[in-house]
Amino acid sequence: MLRFLSLLTRKLQSHKHSKREIKNFQKWKAEQNLPSYFCNTKKLLIIRLDDIGDYLLFRNMLCFYKRGRWKDYEITLLGNIAWKSFFDELDYSNVDKVVWVNKKQFLKSEIYRAEVCLRIRKEGFEVVVCPSRTRPLLLDDICMLATGATKKIASKNTFINKNWNKLSDNLYNELYKSDEKCEHEFIFNLKFNNWICDTNITLFRPEINTDNYKIDSNPYILCFIGASTRSKRWTKKQWKQFVKLYQQNYKGDVYIAGGQEDVVTADAISAKTSAKSIAGATTLEDMIRYVCNATCVITNDTMSAHLAVSCNVPAIIIANGNNYFRFAAYESAGINNVFSVYPARFTKQLTKKRGNLSDHFTAVTADINSISAEEVFSKYVQLIDNNLNHKKSST
Repeated sequence: MLRFLSLLTRKLQSHKHSKREIKNFQKWKAEQNLPSYFCNTKKLLIIRLDDIGDYLLFRNMLCFYKRGRWKDYEITLLGNIAWKSFFDELDYSNVDKVVWVNKKQFLKSEIYRAEVCLRIRKEGFEVVVCPSRTRPLLLDDICMLATGATKKIASKNTFINKNWNKLSDNLYNELYKSDEKCEHEFIFNLKFNNWICDTNITLFRPEINTDNYKIDSNPYILCFIGASTRSKRWTKKQWKQFVKLYQQNYKGDVYIAGGQEDVVTADAISAKTSAKSIAGATTLEDMIRYVCNATCVITNDTMSAHLAVSCNVPAIIIANGNNYFRFAAYESAGINNVFSVYPARFTKQLTKKRGNLSDHFTAVTADINSISAEEVFSKYVQLIDNNLNHKKSST
């Protein structure tokens, strides 16, 4: 009953949010009284305003633009300032210019939004590309309209709200439509960027060159306890139990990582287990170093999962089932060294659908709370054993 009420409440909230979003979009669109500027040929804008995890699954594609259809263009990236330090560290050479956007400020401040829109209008872009699979009306689409570009290219939008998608898709000249519903985000990005750039590049996994980050250190595992929503956060109790199981069976340190909002929880886990908390005390560059030198990363379904995969470090993702095929189901995408653990309620529904759960699964907080520490530890043992066996067979 509680689950039913929770899902009903979310459905009602989602309906209200969708109506408000469309109303605001029409209002913001009408307010775009921007001056006309000469459209410069050979100028391309890529709009990528989603979060850090999404960027990690996209960043290997940026270099495609300089190799294919757009190689003679000046390329500008409109990026989310949340991952600026990652970009500056890893990818700055793949584009000619960058315009950074504070996403929260863009949505809240009319003055700031007008400044961003005017700035990109003045650039006079001929082409604008929106490669995000799920494209927010009030972010990507508003920024695209602000450019005044003559060529507007995107992927067919994938929000649950079909009216929202139709409104968004009708704004573009060219649309890419994926032939797979159950397709991991990295594979989708690869296909979209081969399509948009007219290239035929093959990548097998997201990759970060870790040569500059490797250090000699004692063995340790990294537990990332943060996530964007409560329904994605494994409980403090289960994290404590997992760490205790690890310490009882393996030698090696345990680091607890997370954002500033996770410091209290990380300290509580540390106090009960002697794990070392680094929550709230690391830069994004520090996180690359911690991740790429770890024996294994155990994480909620958040950016650290994609960072671990990018560094080719064994990873266990504790996931609630939301958008599982897009972000957590690395195994089904042929990307190894990654195990995902789901709630029993989700796996039961997945089995019922014979592995083809393309419909959106909505998880509540109780779902991820139902995953036990013993389940996650069992996956850890299996993953480590697989790696040891691989090393033995390679020698």
